[in-house]
Amino acid sequence: MSVSVRTIVISLFFIIVIPCQIKADVHYDDGQIHDINVAINDSVEIYNADAHTGAPTTVNLISGGVIQCSSVDVYDSSFFNLNTGSFANIVNGWDHSQVNISGGRIFNLATHANSRVIMTGGQIDRLDPFGNSTVDITGGSLGVVCAMENSQVTVSNASVEWLYPELRQNSSLSLTNTSLGEYHSMDTYDNSHFTLSTGTSLDQIRSFGSSTATISGGSAVWISAYANSRVTMTGGQIECLDAFENSIVDMTGGHVENLGAWGDSAVNITGGSLTSLDAYENGCIDIFGGEFYGIYTNGSGLIKLYGTDFNYNYGFITDMTGTLTGTLASGDFIQINFFRYNDGAILLVPEPATLLLLGLGGIALIKKRN
Repeated sequence: MSVSVRTIVISLFFIIVIPCQIKADVHYDDGQIHDINVAINDSVEIYNADAHTGAPTTVNLISGGVIQCSSVDVYDSSFFNLNTGSFANIVNGWDHSQVNISGGRIFNLATHANSRVIMTGGQIDRLDPFGNSTVDITGGSLGVVCAMENSQVTVSNASVEWLYPELRQNSSLSLTNTSLGEYHSMDTYDNSHFTLSTGTSLDQIRSFGSSTATISGGSAVWISAYANSRVTMTGGQIECLDAFENSIVDMTGGHVENLGAWGDSAVNITGGSLTSLDAYENGCIDIFGGEFYGIYTNGSGLIKLYGTDFNYNYGFITDMTGTLTGTLASGDFIQINFFRYNDGAILLVPEPATLLLLGLGGIALIKKRN
């Protein structure tokens, strides 16, 4: 068969000269290992041997291997490995198959139905995980990343040009030491979960429904929790953190410049540091520990501090402004300024040992005002 050379523009950035040596659909289903180092114009399908029930088949796309026009579909528990110097246009992982990427480039990679991707290098222009699939990325670069339909995506020590701004349908996304493009935000819905860890910075995170967000490191300009969602913070730095509409925020570490509780939300603080705390419109903040400099309440907002040796009596503080000192339940000493506006309230609650000494009469102190 004669060999011709065609010049194909793969993207706006790359022009690759490819020898077209094969022009037919290619099927691998023998349970063996195959290397591809030539150009293939049509689809490639990879199956286990013996009508899907036998040994998995492995296909290695190595240097010089190009699947340029159609797709690669990997089924059963077979393997597709992409290596340096290779290119695949579209790759689909199905069933319990696995795609391993250590080099080369994939234009579009989609995962379905319990398939798995392991990426240690190379480039993916667009990543679309669906259907209980798992993606583990520890290196390389990605153009667009999203997570849908119960998929789980973990990214560390990699770069992402554009992060798809929504998580839905019980999916999860975790970012650690991930370099992001110019502007990135994340909205979480439908019981999905987002984790922000060390070395990654986002502009905005918003949680809705029953979704959750965990901040264990990294930084964000603004985090907002809405409608029964939950934010857990154990580390990292946040400029503004606001809780709305029955959401919950748990803080045990990290730093927040400004934290606000609104609309029947609940904030629990046992550690970390904050510059200011504000409770508005029936928002409630419970403080057991941490370091902070000022507290503000307004519009039926309530802030409760649990501890001992306060310079005010236990119960509601009646002064509109002043300086509060004491030791929180965690053992942290505080000396802070407080401000009350309108119906805002500040309640001092004994820590458990002191509460027992006060007797049953002290129990009423921990109840929110009617």
